[in-house]
Amino acid sequence: KKGFVFGIRNKIIICFLVPVLFMVLLGAVSYQKAADGMSTSFRETALQTMQMATEYMDVSESFIESEGLKYVVDPELERYFIGLYNSDPVKAHMLIDEMKTRILASQVGNPFISNIHIMPRSDKLQMISTKTKAQPGIYEEYTAELGAGGELAKWGDRHDALDAYLEIDPSEYIMTCQLEPQSKKVVVIIDIKADAVFEFLQGLHLGEGSFLGFVTSGGRELAVQNTETRQPNTRVEGKTIFADQDFYRNASENSGVSEVNYEGESYLFFHSRSERTGASMCALVPMHIVTGQAESIKNITVIGVLLSSVIAIVIGGVIASGIRR
Repeated sequence: KKGFVFGIRNKIIICFLVPVLFMVLLGAVSYQKAADGMSTSFRETALQTMQMATEYMDVSESFIESEGLKYVVDPELERYFIGLYNSDPVKAHMLIDEMKTRILASQVGNPFISNIHIMPRSDKLQMISTKTKAQPGIYEEYTAELGAGGELAKWGDRHDALDAYLEIDPSEYIMTCQLEPQSKKVVVIIDIKADAVFEFLQGLHLGEGSFLGFVTSGGRELAVQNTETRQPNTRVEGKTIFADQDFYRNASENSGVSEVNYEGESYLFFHSRSERTGASMCALVPMHIVTGQAESIKNITVIGVLLSSVIAIVIGGVIASGIRR
């Protein structure tokens, strides 16, 4: 009789546990579906954010390029740089003062402009710059450093010879726009302010612990880390997050997303590269951010299964005890 009762009790408990097993299966499927759906949705949204950020930077850089073109095509500057004012130093001096005022106004009017330099090819003419008073240019040194095959790239990210000559701190700028007329008598250089790009990055949020960065085609990088919600992003100082990583160097597409390992943890890596400048907007988002809401479904399912199992065992035991009596 004891064995009979024991067998009945087990059978009753098993009968109660069968729905619990289905609940486990349903919870596992629900968790996987939710995790996949949230991951897909997050990937699409975050990648779109990166692409829109790249477009914003492209628009800002197009304004800077337009600003530089105003000086490239200025007829009075053209006359000065081809030497038509050499016999009239007073008029040349007035023109230099006027251009100095104009480039200072451009610098103040556009928060992305760090400095503007108008450098003549002739070392007998004065360079005009927001950084210094009029002094001879260093066109030959500048083009020897940066010119490839005699041509200056429209977009770059450093000019060491000019930095040394004008005592410019390279950390003040992150990129440079270089424009020349067909005559090659002058080069107009506009530096993009690093602080303005930092400020833009601080307005992007992809979740606590995420990294966001702006990386130039030459490998210079500005990066921030998302800290607590509704708190300003923190600048990353003293190390690079993206530029020296294999997952960044191997990113061949103009934009994309992939799961990567960074410092021993799993992240989603997002990138969007500008066709205009070759610079990239990048982000690293911890995987637990991506599947965080799905984790709550898993936790609820686990708790529900445990409670259901306990209840099934208790009810089965009570029923079995009643049968024995």
